[in-house]
Amino acid sequence: AYDSIPIIDLGPDTQLCENQSYVIDVNLQVDAIHFWHYDHWNDNDSVDTLNVLRTGLYVFFAENACGSFVDSVDITIIPTPDSALLPADTLNCFDSEIVLVRPQNDSITFMWSDSSDSKKYKVDTTELVWLMAFNECGSWQDTMNIIFNGEIQTELGEDTTICDEDSVLLVTNDSLATFIWNTGDSKDTLWSDVGQDFNYIVTITLRDCQAIEQRRIIPDPDSCPPVDCELQISNVFSPNGDGVNDKFKLISDCEIYAYNLHIFNRWGQLIHSTANPVFGWDGFINGEQAAEGTYFYKLEYKDDVVIDIDRYSYQGSFTLKR
Repeated sequence: AYDSIPIIDLGPDTQLCENQSYVIDVNLQVDAIHFWHYDHWNDNDSVDTLNVLRTGLYVFFAENACGSFVDSVDITIIPTPDSALLPADTLNCFDSEIVLVRPQNDSITFMWSDSSDSKKYKVDTTELVWLMAFNECGSWQDTMNIIFNGEIQTELGEDTTICDEDSVLLVTNDSLATFIWNTGDSKDTLWSDVGQDFNYIVTITLRDCQAIEQRRIIPDPDSCPPVDCELQISNVFSPNGDGVNDKFKLISDCEIYAYNLHIFNRWGQLIHSTANPVFGWDGFINGEQAAEGTYFYKLEYKDDVVIDIDRYSYQGSFTLKR
């Protein structure tokens, strides 16, 4: 019996696109001991076909009485990018910029919607971003819609222990937002209830974004200040320029931080108003001296000792004498 020379032809070096099927078929027609060698691994299987799954140098050996024979082929698999090149559409509820990072692959060329190929793409305003990837195997594009909603700026502050006769003004400061409190209120500021231990929670909505803020107000009688403010309102004043009792105004031994004084004549007409406790009324109406007689006032003020028990509202009368 005579052996025949094995004819081995693996074909030319080849480039393949990822996920493209490729089979090396030796079609060995003679009896011979044969095996594959690739990726530093020997396969002594007797098959003479091989399904290529990765880049590498594929070598086929055959040996019989006629000698040893070998052929090789270099296979390069070109990767294709994932179809999801970018994250999902994003609603940004903050003012900070968003940094997108493209994949890193030297065999793929990338291009952003601004025509750059940089590794990072910064977005600081509402924008429809696209990223394109292409190589010998084709081109792919993905888009991402980024919406900058604006950041909610409101913060209620830390839990607070206060005098049990007091209350706290819970203030929000985002004029573009809407508010829903767990008390059922929907306004932007809210006075806490006097003497009630309560955790105030507000849901703040700014366009498509929401935030939840909360602040617990804890009443405690031991937190009350030991002094009360005394208020003096004169029932007679004489604006004659002698430096004595020339103005009708509130006098208090505490600091006044909110104040409204309204003065009316005997017919109920408003003749003077001020929000400054220092000013009071000097006895003039539109630059003219007011007539002597009886006038009426309405006074609302708050001092810095205790908010609620000193959120006073007074009304009464006084006499102007010159």
